Amino acid sequence: MISAGVTQDNLEQEIARATTSLLVLAKEATWNVYPGSCAYILSTIQDFQDNFAEENKRKKGRNEKKTPRLLEEVVKELEVIYADLYDINLYIYKTNRWRTIIEIQYYMKSQLKEVYRHKVMQNAPMLHAKIPLPLYATKKEEKFDIHWSNGTLLHSWKLFKWIQNSNRRLVIEEGLRELQKKRELQILYSCGTRMEILSKRKIEAPLFVLRFLSAAIVVLAIYLFRSGVYDYAVFFCVLLIPVSLIGINQVIIE
Repeated sequence: MISAGVTQDNLEQEIARATTSLLVLAKEATWNVYPGSCAYILSTIQDFQDNFAEENKRKKGRNEKKTPRLLEEVVKELEVIYADLYDINLYIYKTNRWRTIIEIQYYMKSQLKEVYRHKVMQNAPMLHAKIPLPLYATKKEEKFDIHWSNGTLLHSWKLFKWIQNSNRRLVIEEGLRELQKKRELQILYSCGTRMEILSKRKIEAPLFVLRFLSAAIVVLAIYLFRSGVYDYAVFFCVLLIPVSLIGINQVIIE
């Protein structure tokens, strides 16, 4: 959910409206119960180069020390820094049978790089309502625990199972790829064998013609000798020499 047109005058109303949208999203995606009574904590979005898991642990430790407050109280604090607000994000930090704690994370314009900061200095802050998804939430119909980002035991177990299944899928996919490669090689080998047979047949065809032609010339030459036509008989004998040489050459190539 993204809200536009957030001014200093309607900041409280827009956050209340975003809270309602956030609870609707949470009820659709998670199995937790969300009481209508809400309290809020404030957090700044920090730029960090460290490990995400370690930063998340530190943030959780800081949030546990904060006292949840009413919306009007946290809005007063936001109004003081309104001119420097660039982005406001609402998350569900914790819920129980009595109340839902909303974490309001904000990012300052002064944290932006100078080139971009000058372009957005006069812009109103953006407002988002977000539900972070765990890695294993791949199907919309499968609901998850909203507290997963706090490192619950259930989240650790589901993450472990997801990693195991992912590794199994990778092994299966790799096996299928290897099988596909073998099948492709078999097809290529089969095609190569067929081409070899065809080339042999192409060689055998002219050899058959040459052998038939040689036999015909020999028979004709014998007949001419017996008929006393010696000149033609000698001519066909001479003609038999190149035909024989061509046949020998084809046999050597084969």
